[in-house]
Amino acid sequence: IKRIKSGPRMSAGVVHGNVCYVAGQVADDTSVGVGGQTEQVLKKIDAILAEAGTDKSKLLSANIWLPDIATFNEMNKAWDAWVSAGNTPARATVEAKLAAPQYRVEIAVIAAVFFGLWWRKRASRPRQGDFAALVQQGNVAEAIAAQAQSPLADAADAWQETRHTMDNVKSGVERFLALMFALLSGLLCVISVTAVIGYVWDFPAVDWGLLAFYAALGCVTGWFTRVQWRDFRGQK
Repeated sequence: IKRIKSGPRMSAGVVHGNVCYVAGQVADDTSVGVGGQTEQVLKKIDAILAEAGTDKSKLLSANIWLPDIATFNEMNKAWDAWVSAGNTPARATVEAKLAAPQYRVEIAVIAAVFFGLWWRKRASRPRQGDFAALVQQGNVAEAIAAQAQSPLADAADAWQETRHTMDNVKSGVERFLALMFALLSGLLCVISVTAVIGYVWDFPAVDWGLLAFYAALGCVTGWFTRVQWRDFRGQK
């Protein structure tokens, strides 16, 4: 799990696997109307997505909250000018009371992330001397610091993130196999216990050799089932 701009209460964004979850964003300058606030919010979302290694063309879904649904069309003008053509996300817009009366819009999004494409990190950073792009990043100090990041450092970061993704995939496969082994050994354990009960029921006409075999098999498969189930649950 990678957390972006994490604070004591919440993070601006959280990346898990190949998905980035962006928290609800509001405008910093609340003196403007819903259109201007929407533009500010979308710039903040761009910056968070860039830090996560993705962009608005990979949006999966978006939730928009408006305290006054009558401003829906004004918000949409800013949204339509920003959203990636042909890559529009699933979206919901609802009227809701926000945390403070000066806020006119709040937006949260979910986007896919492709860790291996490290050059996206480079493309998301303003070039040296591009002051207009620096200002658009929202946090100028962070943008300036990001310019000093070398391509090799970006490649190393992307490689670490890719390894993290592969570890998640590996963990998922291992848990799936553990579940399959647990089910199969559990079934074998049930068959063994049923056989033992059947032999005991026929006492004294008991085949002690088979009884001992099924009893031992039941104990082994029961133990193996427990081990595999704990692996599936992620318990040690």
